Amino acid sequence: MTAKVSSDFEGELATVLAARIEGFEELISAERLSGGASQETYRIEIEVAGKRRLLALRRAPGGVGRSAAATKRAQPGLAAEALMMRCALEAGIPAPEVFWVLEPDDRLGEGFLMEWLEG
Repeated sequence: MTAKVSSDFEGELATVLAARIEGFEELISAERLSGGASQETYRIEIEVAGKRRLLALRRAPGGVGRSAAATKRAQPGLAAEALMMRCALEAGIPAPEVFWVLEPDDRLGEGFLMEWLEG
């Protein structure tokens, strides 16, 4: 099951994609997937150099980062999750390629963009 996302979200996402994905031409769709008890997951379809490509976006609920109290607990956050995926891939462990860890100026909240892998 998927959910419709706002045009504001899509506009901000398209801006980030244009700045961070080489050859980006167009955001075709952004669908929030059901599931994911603690984080949001989106299936992103874009056009890059004339070809369609799928990406995934992992994001904190509503794009809101963790509180200072949550940071003190053993919750590493999405930037750490992205780093672990990058390290796994570099070590030869199958993992999606992480393209961009969101920054405050991206106005999408805490999260990261990565390669879409089926399954």
